[in-house]
Amino acid sequence: MTLLDEAFNLAMPGQCLVCGSPALTFRWRVLCRPCVAALPDTVIRVPGPASIIETFALGPHDGNLGVLVRAAKYGRNIALIDRLGAHLGAALLGRVDVDAIVPVPIPRRRRWKRGFDQGERLARGVAASTGVEVMCLMRRRGGQTQVGKTSAERRKLPVCALSVRPGQLPNRVLLVDDVCTTGSTLHAAARALHRRGVAHIWALTVSHQES
Repeated sequence: MTLLDEAFNLAMPGQCLVCGSPALTFRWRVLCRPCVAALPDTVIRVPGPASIIETFALGPHDGNLGVLVRAAKYGRNIALIDRLGAHLGAALLGRVDVDAIVPVPIPRRRRWKRGFDQGERLARGVAASTGVEVMCLMRRRGGQTQVGKTSAERRKLPVCALSVRPGQLPNRVLLVDDVCTTGSTLHAAARALHRRGVAHIWALTVSHQES
């Protein structure tokens, strides 16, 4: 950490979102050094839909990762979601070989209310760390939110309506989203891409919901 970073921390101390202690790490600003150090530095393979070759995440949602995802999304903390994306991309290095990174979008109305699309911001962070191009290929119609619902309730929700924009598509794609809950959203995205001829699809999320 540089002297400039230290000066910034002293001038603008924050509170760690996870443990509540002073957040003195410049690049994250919302985490203390021990909580930054505790973040997983590599992704793990997690259960995902059969339409996807492999699904990866940093770790379970019921923990620190879930705290960060919720703070980024509902606290409208764009800097945090960007930093999570960059960390996610660095943790993925060497695990997949793809032609493009494709974010799973949120519905247009939700994006308008929130001010950003967390899937797209995460995807751009992953791209910055991996050097793979981001392609925003998908559109999504509104559906019921999964927030606050149990795993059983989520599985009963109708599959979200995702479509693929016209044009030439890559052959090997990495889908990026914030959380893998039941896998139904990732499956809907993969199914739409498969119908358009994409042959090989992987998925990457910050966290996954353990059943």
